[in-house]
Amino acid sequence: MARLAPGAENEFKHVISLGCRCSQSSVYKAMGARRYACPFDWIFSSAAMVSHCLRDDFRDFLDKRQYYLNGTSFDSIGLKPGSAPRERKLIGHNTYSEMTAGVGRGTIFNHRDPLHDDSDYLYIERCVQRFRCLLGSADRKLFVVLNLNRQLWIEADLMELFRELSQRTCNFLLLVLDCSGKNIGPTAARMPAEELCRQSHPGQRDLLMCRLPCVGDNTGSYFRDDTDAQRVRAILLEPFRFDLAPDPLLETEAGQGPRLAADAADAAGSASGYAAGALPRSVRRWSEAPKAESQSEAEEAEEKPKRRWGRAS
Repeated sequence: MARLAPGAENEFKHVISLGCRCSQSSVYKAMGARRYACPFDWIFSSAAMVSHCLRDDFRDFLDKRQYYLNGTSFDSIGLKPGSAPRERKLIGHNTYSEMTAGVGRGTIFNHRDPLHDDSDYLYIERCVQRFRCLLGSADRKLFVVLNLNRQLWIEADLMELFRELSQRTCNFLLLVLDCSGKNIGPTAARMPAEELCRQSHPGQRDLLMCRLPCVGDNTGSYFRDDTDAQRVRAILLEPFRFDLAPDPLLETEAGQGPRLAADAADAAGSASGYAAGALPRSVRRWSEAPKAESQSEAEEAEEKPKRRWGRAS
């Protein structure tokens, strides 16, 4: 796969996870390319769910009347190594649990309890406010979907997600990576990444969809095989340059809001680092690229440490 064209348009100021689980958040966090939390970082989701949240401005997502206790788990997930296990409440959602095709067994909020814990609800509410700030920003944004389950790979839903984003912001790349082909074995390490779709539209609204066969499995937050982890980083990180901006929500609260997308959409025009049009089902090898310039982490203090997810159906 060809290296991205150099230029300021490829220097990302923000990295935002759009699901479907926590693997990509963990990758960017570990490499210092993630500075704050957003709504879809540590939950079960799908492209259809994210599109729905965009259409109704997170009204249903934040509606506590739709939350319900889906089960409990007695473990030490999310705690420091060696910590004693404790009971976690697994929270479902009347609208969105049905949109995850059984992944998570109906649970949406796996690490926080916005139903019973007011501080967890306020945390999620703050993540939504931050996401709204990002949509309103003209800064270059990298939205990432990392799919781990075949039943959630619905290309029509992913294209709809791209359209929903395009209606609400500009100057972004939606990078979608399908890693649902798991446990192939050592031969997968010699199989190239496959480019499924590449599009560019006015206002620097870009889409790149790829597929990567995997040697081993993924827990939901990390790849068990180091080869898979390295190959995923080569797609999610290494082709790009990052000059990460501060938390847009803190800037807004301080009266120093980010540059608005509406102010830059016309100026951006159709310039982009990608060739115009889609190249469906084209197979290309991902080229070697310099490693991303990692920034030191300055994540919001309220964010919890990296967690490992339990196995989902």
